Amino acid sequence: MALRLVKLTQNVVAPALSRTYAMAASAEIQKSPLQKKITKIPNAQYGGRHAVTMLPGGGIGPELMNYVRDIFSLRKMSKSALVILAPGSEEMEFVISVDVLRRAKINVTVGGLGTTSPIKCSRDVVIVPDVSLSDAAKQEYDAIILPGGLGGAKAMAESKEVGELLKRQESNNKLIAAICAAPTALLAHSIGTGKSITSYPSVQEQFKGSSYTYVNDKAVVQDGQLITSHCSTNRLIYAGVPVDFEVIDIAGTEDGNDDLDYAITSIKRNGVAIKGNIETKSEEAGVISRNVALRNELDLFVNVMNCRTYPGVVTRHQKPIDILIVRQNTEGEYAMLEHESVPGVVESMKVVTRENSERVARYAFEYARQHGRKKVTTIHKANIMKLSDGLFLQVSRELANEYPEIEHSDMIIDNCCMQLVSNPYQFDVMNTTNLYGTIITNVICGLIGGAGLLSGKNYGDHYAIFEPGTRNTGTAIAGKNIANPVAMLNAAVDMLNHLGHKHHATIISEAIYKTIVEDNIRTADIGGSSSSTEIVENVIKYLSTKVTHWYTLVEAAVAQKLLRMLSSISQQRLPTDFLPHFKTNGLFSKY
Repeated sequence: MALRLVKLTQNVVAPALSRTYAMAASAEIQKSPLQKKITKIPNAQYGGRHAVTMLPGGGIGPELMNYVRDIFSLRKMSKSALVILAPGSEEMEFVISVDVLRRAKINVTVGGLGTTSPIKCSRDVVIVPDVSLSDAAKQEYDAIILPGGLGGAKAMAESKEVGELLKRQESNNKLIAAICAAPTALLAHSIGTGKSITSYPSVQEQFKGSSYTYVNDKAVVQDGQLITSHCSTNRLIYAGVPVDFEVIDIAGTEDGNDDLDYAITSIKRNGVAIKGNIETKSEEAGVISRNVALRNELDLFVNVMNCRTYPGVVTRHQKPIDILIVRQNTEGEYAMLEHESVPGVVESMKVVTRENSERVARYAFEYARQHGRKKVTTIHKANIMKLSDGLFLQVSRELANEYPEIEHSDMIIDNCCMQLVSNPYQFDVMNTTNLYGTIITNVICGLIGGAGLLSGKNYGDHYAIFEPGTRNTGTAIAGKNIANPVAMLNAAVDMLNHLGHKHHATIISEAIYKTIVEDNIRTADIGGSSSSTEIVENVIKYLSTKVTHWYTLVEAAVAQKLLRMLSSISQQRLPTDFLPHFKTNGLFSKY
């Protein structure tokens, strides 16, 4: 009951208070995979909340992952809220508001209107405020919340003290949230005049002829720093970035592959991962490259990298570059099939198959068709490797016939590198084998600002991994607060887009763009002098102005049960985690 209640009845004020898309949402789960082998490969479940495997890797990876978690949760931001408790306030709305805010690690103060004594709410439930409102008003708050209830709304509307407090909050451009009938207090004190609002239907008539724009068809209305809600059965659920990270460290120095097996099992369970570069330092033949093994074991057959310049960042060319690289991700020289046939003679096999060549080529052509791209260029060395690269080129040419509206050409890898440096604008979508893709991505990154800007996406039929595009470990700059976090943040944006959280992805991407392009806050590698944390803090500053939310209807039976529970409680000061300690008999299990 309690868990169901927490999931279904969170209040409007938690997202509003934080004024951001992400608050208390990115829980970090430290655990080992449940099993090493699974009989059936599960598909990632898109929609709702997600568990994502996080592989920090080595070098700068751990600190970059911390930045991602900082932004997803805004855990560096200290927030405070004042909830006004008046005689006749709606106790269900009050309880849920306080509980949800405190769960989000918000410093909540309950201010009693005119008293510190127990206050009787609308259904004779008595609650004890933390302090009197006059004492509470001596401080500043990020948000002020007015719970509903006809009696409570009337008391707040008639209170000069409440009016002065709300006017001060409004003049400071800070958040005010009024629930249910409480918007009538806004009307009485002329708060937010001219803004769009809503309220409990029974008090709607009071807004006729006022300067407010009344909204009937929305449960919750936000207009700038003013938020109003329609009724107690509609809740604005604050979920922020609905991602829980399962953090798994792969050392890269251990003999054996147990740590790799754990990571693979976790990704198979979660479906999605975000990773830094994992440096495999062991030279033992039995210890395989962690990065390559992840791609091969999970059949992540294609790596996609969108190479775009950021305006204002100094590059080798004046005009903007926009090239998409589609790279085969599991074959070629990365097949890791090599042996010493006789002492001093090592043979390494380059594997190219028709099946995987067709998969990556079709991805390139389909992407071009769906995104309005005009040209696909296949990169190869078929003049020398006539069978392996010849097959890759042949498959691309055959598939090109199915896409007559898209121009197809091919280019030898060494000439391609020269052409990229001299005239990158001739390329649109590049279809490449594994090793050549590594070379090309690093060349293009060098052209448009370096390794710290671009992200890479690894896709298979069942799984996806997101990472910085050039896969550099950055060991030499680890711990110095100078690493460019943008590539990893862009990888997080790609991950959110993949999971379907388009709005979250968009506002993070906008925050990154604003930081780099408009505010000119850049690390030294792209011509700036800012630290890693200064970039992250500026992104968070921008995100603090954004709100992300969704609604859910509280079932009547749940609401009635909560009311019955509340009615049995007398003069209880709310604990931090109020709701989970209800028992079915309506008493606290710990108090």
